[in-house]
Amino acid sequence: SSFVAVYHKICSEWNIVPEKSVETAVYDIGRAVFKSKEEYEKKGLIDGVSETLEFLLGKKDDLYLVTRGDEEVQRAKIDGLNIKRFIRYENINIVNYDKKPVFSKIVENGKSGVIIVEDSLKIVNDATCPPLDLKAVYIPLKGGTWKHENSGNGFKNKKNVLVLEKIVDIVQKYDDIWSWNF
Repeated sequence: SSFVAVYHKICSEWNIVPEKSVETAVYDIGRAVFKSKEEYEKKGLIDGVSETLEFLLGKKDDLYLVTRGDEEVQRAKIDGLNIKRFIRYENINIVNYDKKPVFSKIVENGKSGVIIVEDSLKIVNDATCPPLDLKAVYIPLKGGTWKHENSGNGFKNKKNVLVLEKIVDIVQKYDDIWSWNF
């Protein structure tokens, strides 16, 4: 859908009325670069994710997934990676861009001790600064998706951020994370 958004922006700048047929073609081109559910099944989760989620489930933590992107693409990932074995359906949220409203809703629904785990510096900064002021575990992916977002000036609220190298490090640091003791 971001390809379609760019198409609309170009049309707007040139005072052209977008055509549905072109919109469909642009969407199909953009969609072609993403994997199918079956490809995600074959690829599997990143090393350490399964073990970490199993550990967190064993600790009886409420797990949420807040992911951004095209709904169809994200559903293919969620289904292909069988995320629902770890996270209840009602706790899976797909957003087009801004995760802050979902984080706010989780906090408003009485969830205390919310700690996000994120690979996007922008999202970490959005979540750890007022008004949300959440705690975040930041795990930068080597050559990851959000390279363009992670080239900024670092963390805006360092006291609310713990940087880990791998997601499985959450298991070893679990007690420190929940007491926010570093």
